[in-house]
Amino acid sequence: MQALLDQKPKLDRFILDFLKQNEKQFADQILSHSAFDKLKNFVTRGKSVRGGLFLLACKAFQPQTDVKRQKDFFHIAAALEILHAGLLIHDDIIDQDELRRGQASVWKQYQNEAVNKNFNESNYGQSLALCLGSVTLCLAQLALEKLSSLPENT
Repeated sequence: MQALLDQKPKLDRFILDFLKQNEKQFADQILSHSAFDKLKNFVTRGKSVRGGLFLLACKAFQPQTDVKRQKDFFHIAAALEILHAGLLIHDDIIDQDELRRGQASVWKQYQNEAVNKNFNESNYGQSLALCLGSVTLCLAQLALEKLSSLPENT
C-alpha cells in the first residue's frame, strides 16, 4: 500500500502539468478555465489507484527503464486517471450523487454556481458536468497520443 501511496504525488504533478499544457487549447472557450480548475481538483483528490497500480506494474516488469519510456508510462497512467475521473463525473449525474471525494460532485458544483448567479436553467449543473466528463475522453486520448518510445505493436 505504501508503494502505491508513494506514486500518487508524482502522478498528481504529472497530471496537473499535462492538464495545464492542454488547457491552452480550450482557452478561447469562456468556461474552460473554470472547467479545468474543477477537473484538476477532482482528479488529484482521488486515490490514483489505477494509474498508481499501472506504474507499479511497470516498475515490477521493467525496473530498468529509460527516461523516455518512464514518461510514456506516466502518460498512460494519466490517461487512466483522467478517463476514470470522467466516468465518475458521468456516474454522479446518472446516480444524482451530490458528494464525491469529500466535496460537492462536479454537477452539484455547477448547479450551485447556477443558483448563485440566478440562472433559471434547471439542468445547468448536469449539462456542464456532462460536457466536462466528455472532455476527459479527449484529454485521455491526447495523453495516449504523446507516447513516443513504446514499440509500435504495444
